[in-house]
Amino acid sequence: MDDAAGWVEHFEVSRPRLRSVAYRMLGSHAEADDAVQDVMGALRETRGAEAVANLLSGGARGAQLAIIDGVAGLVWAPQGHTRGLIELTVVEGRIVAISVTGDAERIGLVDIVLLDTGA
Repeated sequence: MDDAAGWVEHFEVSRPRLRSVAYRMLGSHAEADDAVQDVMGALRETRGAEAVANLLSGGARGAQLAIIDGVAGLVWAPQGHTRGLIELTVVEGRIVAISVTGDAERIGLVDIVLLDTGA
């Protein structure tokens, strides 16, 4: 199985969990389905950690680019209260893993530095 086929298979296995997290972040099943599908399509064509982070930050209302425990990611913090994290694992300039959590205990344990995007 080539890398692309393996990635698609991994994504499909993860789709229910991603949809659940997106629903909690967006509050709409239709928007969650759209966001998960958009991410799959875009990630296949997007290269570079910053480009992927910029793409993902547009997919969740209120998400901000951040450094999470020294790693690129996104923070979803409506009204200043952090409710979700998307951590990107980058190896040799490629995103090799995306971790999403809304677990309050996990969020409380990480060091978060929000990035000023000039927006």
